[in-house]
Amino acid sequence: MALIACAECGKEISDKAAACPHCGAPVASEAPKVGRYYQDMPPPVMNPPKSGGSSWWKWALGVPAGGFALLVLIGSCSGNTPQGKAKSAQQSAIELCWKDFGKKSNDPDTARFIASTCEKMESDARK
Repeated sequence: MALIACAECGKEISDKAAACPHCGAPVASEAPKVGRYYQDMPPPVMNPPKSGGSSWWKWALGVPAGGFALLVLIGSCSGNTPQGKAKSAQQSAIELCWKDFGKKSNDPDTARFIASTCEKMESDARK
């Protein structure tokens, strides 16, 4: 333990004191001292930050969100292929067929014919 002069009142105080006991001024920390005690000390070890400790929730949310985004991307691209366009046109034709079936002006024989045609179009679309 060494005695040093207080920066405020000039009285001698311990270098280990946090504040001057006479005036209450905080003791300024000095640069590391060179001496036998300080030379024998190992350098301070910095603990690296932990990685991956709480990242499980990122996986729990990221994987389903990424899968959904992938499905949306595939769905948007599949409608632009020739097969997707043909399927879309076929669905539109079936919807138009059923719309014609629903007209009140059709007589019963015509309505049966339209219904059988629409059903045939649907069965062909499924294959």
